[in-house]
Amino acid sequence: MWASGHALGRYYGSSVKGEADIGWSDESAMAKFLKSIVADADRLPEIARDTLRQVPPGSDQEKAIIESAQLLSQLLLQDVERPAEGPGPSGEDGDARLKQGLTRDRIVSVHDPEMRHGHKSATRRFEGFKAAVAVDPDSRLITAVGLLRANAGDSERALELVKASEANIGIQVEETMGDCAYGDGTTREIFEKDGRKLVARVAHAHNQGQFPKEAFTIDLEAGTCNCPAGEVTHTAVANATCRDRDGRAIQFEAEACDRCRLRPAYMRARSGKGRGV
Repeated sequence: MWASGHALGRYYGSSVKGEADIGWSDESAMAKFLKSIVADADRLPEIARDTLRQVPPGSDQEKAIIESAQLLSQLLLQDVERPAEGPGPSGEDGDARLKQGLTRDRIVSVHDPEMRHGHKSATRRFEGFKAAVAVDPDSRLITAVGLLRANAGDSERALELVKASEANIGIQVEETMGDCAYGDGTTREIFEKDGRKLVARVAHAHNQGQFPKEAFTIDLEAGTCNCPAGEVTHTAVANATCRDRDGRAIQFEAEACDRCRLRPAYMRARSGKGRGV
């Protein structure tokens, strides 16, 4: 058997974890087990390269091998933390270990690499996909249905859904309505460039009880920013989030913010630091 010939036979049983004869409360044994799994995974790309030399170029088999090798490499990058180069304090090389936290755009399933983690709220998480549905508001008939990754914004591919509706019902869509999830600037720009009318509420800005960015008046031409207390600044810094078209950034002086009566509504930082917008 191919797997046995490459010392990979354990992956074709009922469960690699279930058949592992180790104590799962033993951190050292668990680290050794993980290291062996990663070592096997690291061998597979080289095996794949050798196999590719034996298959016809452009064949379905070649495509499948390349896609599988790329998926494996991505899984290793997102889930495994490699030890630093060189021996550790004990004189031995460190062990690979699982990364803490979630990698952005993390692949959830090897059987369906398009699946992603999604959030219904700050505490409710789900894995997989979410549906995008277009409905005619008068007849309440569903005109088109799309599928989005769980971590995609609701407005992603909204214009595609409109065009799919037109193709399905044979009528041009005169106006598209959506909730505030469709009211962002990017989606509005996409519809405007395509000559479409989009009606959607602008999302209410939240900043944990303090002034949001929208409370500040920014003049890109003059390079200035006015705060709700009437202070004006044009101080340029590299790490502020409000940037003008030349790549500069604006932040208020710490002295001005320290003496401001509205400081508690501006920022939570201690004195000696100015508000960046």
